[in-house]
Amino acid sequence: MMFMPPVTVCRPAMPYDKAAVLELTRTIWRGNDYVPYVWDHWLADPRGLLVTAEYKGQVGGLVKLTQMSAAQFWMEGLRVAYPLRGLGLASSMHEYLLALWQKWGGSAIRLMTSYRRVRVHHLCDKHGFTLINKMQSHTALPLADRPAPFKALGAGDAAAALAVLQANPLIPLTGPLLDLGWKFADPEAEIIENMLAQGHLLSWRGGQGLAAVFVDEDEGSLNLMLAAAACAPEDFPALLEDLRRLCAERACGCVYWQPACQPELLALIAGAGFSPTDEDQVFLYEKKRY
Repeated sequence: MMFMPPVTVCRPAMPYDKAAVLELTRTIWRGNDYVPYVWDHWLADPRGLLVTAEYKGQVGGLVKLTQMSAAQFWMEGLRVAYPLRGLGLASSMHEYLLALWQKWGGSAIRLMTSYRRVRVHHLCDKHGFTLINKMQSHTALPLADRPAPFKALGAGDAAAALAVLQANPLIPLTGPLLDLGWKFADPEAEIIENMLAQGHLLSWRGGQGLAAVFVDEDEGSLNLMLAAAACAPEDFPALLEDLRRLCAERACGCVYWQPACQPELLALIAGAGFSPTDEDQVFLYEKKRY
């Protein structure tokens, strides 16, 4: 009788998977994995799909596919139980999500991972992803010396804001993508309209530039998150300093940003008061369908 090796079965997650997932993530990041806190939200997300992988009839892995817009998708939360690593669960889940992405008509899918997760890097190479950026989180303390010259844009400004971001002179330095809170996307109409509706897009110095920001809570403290900035390169240090003033006005503890690890950019932001955190450097991967 021929012996058949165990098969990994990927499927949409179900509410009854929660106990197994909580156990799976219990020892990840020394018990500080964020997945248990977002599980219910991910499971109910109408614009995404939470997937589990079964091995020998037990849940041994999970991953989330999130639709950022009609064309752009984000892969996150890849987890495999420690005893099952190296058995192909992660590769099976990647292939499952990529098949969904192709079926749903996406033009781009991205993911971000720590520079330490070499197995994920190999997985991305295997499945045709391209490493498009290496980033290191930075913070800057608030400045309260004078008012911040920012004004919220309105719904009627969507087309103009999109044009500014797409033609941003800073793109060679910062890259074209928006940081939407540990998810990255190209600026496009749907995303810009959502950001405007939430008050995240601000005109700087009467139209001299534009900043995309939002406030995020981290362990009880508020941070002003920089999603994107657009202005003339020579004005960028002044815009960054004014963001520190906006940070003070919004009673946030710091301005938080994940810039590309380009020496020219890092030297520039250091001059504006930004310092690297002790968080891991992260790699941003992308796969496009042309």
